[in-house]
Amino acid sequence: MLPVDASVRQKVESAEIRSEPFPHLVIPDLLPEPFFRELASSIPPVELFEPSKGGIKSDLRVRERNAYFQAAPEEFKATWRRLRDEVYRAVLVPTLTSRFERELREKYADLFSPELADEIMAAGLESSDGQILARRPGYHLKPHLDSAHFGITMLLYFTAADNESTGALCLFRPERTPEMWDVSTYYPERIEGINVELVEEIPIRENLFVAFLNRRDSLHGVRIAATDPQASIRMTYQSHIRPKRDLRLEAEDFAEGLADPAARRRWQRYVEARHAREAEQANPSPP
Repeated sequence: MLPVDASVRQKVESAEIRSEPFPHLVIPDLLPEPFFRELASSIPPVELFEPSKGGIKSDLRVRERNAYFQAAPEEFKATWRRLRDEVYRAVLVPTLTSRFERELREKYADLFSPELADEIMAAGLESSDGQILARRPGYHLKPHLDSAHFGITMLLYFTAADNESTGALCLFRPERTPEMWDVSTYYPERIEGINVELVEEIPIRENLFVAFLNRRDSLHGVRIAATDPQASIRMTYQSHIRPKRDLRLEAEDFAEGLADPAARRRWQRYVEARHAREAEQANPSPP
């Protein structure tokens, strides 16, 4: 049997890259079964996750300085550090970056400029720490784009759904490419009035891995039926491949000089919003 890293690398290198509605790959059984079961069995009860205000979702970040991660059992932390560091950082990042190299460069050229895209690619990419997402029946995430800073979104599922209606990742095609006025999580239907078409539904399965290029048309969402009495909490490990050099921190230096009008407006808005937040923090409103 191949070691975990060699097995994962082989599967990612041989997986078909699907082009519609945007570049993505789907790999059943990414991890060797014993390692997957070790990971799944070590996940703490959802009561130990960080809850949302509405209670329909909870998150557990696989991050050393996160209080919820630090409070988790040692067995969980040791096993998930191995996934984060030895599989994602050591294998998935270089393999996926190599396979999507041209598309990543084009994505950052579109987001910033060709020159800045070259600088990003030269500095290299890395994976975020990631987080385990716990979602209860009735959870519905509308078509959206992930934060523009992310190059590739990676999803590894730890629970199964019976069919598309009880749990699915949904991929959409917009009627036109969103201009993307904001670089955080973005909902083009609501913000730009763009209609979308459902193109692919990927039913949630244990040990299913999905990775997709996060460009301006990479609209995706999640549906978990609320009416299914057997539906359980869905567990997903989400991580992103992102630039090591975070150009958002330098936006004030380059925003005005971008040649593409849409990119210039996008980053000018970002700088203005950041200045507004800083002013609000410096002069908080009286209670």
